[in-house]
Amino acid sequence: KWIKDVQLFFDNKDMLEVYIKQREPKARVFTVDNSSFYIDAIGNRLPLTNKASARVLVVTGFTSNRDTLSAPDSVLLFNMVKLVNKISADSFWNAQVAQVNIKSDATFELIPSLGNHLVEFGGTDSIDNKLRKLKAFYKNIYYSKGMSAYTVLNVEYENQVVASKYSTANNVDTAVAPIDSSLTNLTLKVDMSDSLNKISKIKSEINNVKDSKLSVVKQNKHTDNSLRIVSTSVHKAENAIKAPVAKAVMGKN
Repeated sequence: KWIKDVQLFFDNKDMLEVYIKQREPKARVFTVDNSSFYIDAIGNRLPLTNKASARVLVVTGFTSNRDTLSAPDSVLLFNMVKLVNKISADSFWNAQVAQVNIKSDATFELIPSLGNHLVEFGGTDSIDNKLRKLKAFYKNIYYSKGMSAYTVLNVEYENQVVASKYSTANNVDTAVAPIDSSLTNLTLKVDMSDSLNKISKIKSEINNVKDSKLSVVKQNKHTDNSLRIVSTSVHKAENAIKAPVAKAVMGKN
């Protein structure tokens, strides 16, 4: 399967000459069942070999590893090869795009080599337009603001790039570490439990501080009889407040 073309002939010394042209892999494809193969520029699937590994674009999420593909899988393979060839043919995109992920609705996501973001690419219609918009966004906005300014760039819409600062997308390489929903839920529960424990601990510390402050106030409070007489006579005698205040003001002036 790795042989693209071969020529065999005998020379004038009756020696057999063999000339082999090998197929050139364009991407390594990982399927949803964790199997893997290479594809070339026309969509031929090439098996893995322990002789060597090719440093090519990674594609994850392909739907089948069967020898005979169904009609939807054949269309998906055709669109995948179309996108892979566009990326491989351009030196910029060949360096910038590290991985292409196939979503459940047969659309594509690009995971770049530089920058902590995800590119929602959509289908393979208007590939040149989408890549042109994305490159213009990188050049005019992303490089000036920094490669971590946004987490999601969507180029599916005509004549625009939609950039988001927050995303629920997980950039885990599904070829290496498939996401386990049970582990995610477990982590969430542990985090919530720790948070509740921290909150109750903080509340307890606040109450202790309040109690200590109240005890200090009670200990420092004056309990002499003269203060009690003044405080009780405020409501009874109007002159009880006026006379002392006037003297205090006169003394300060």
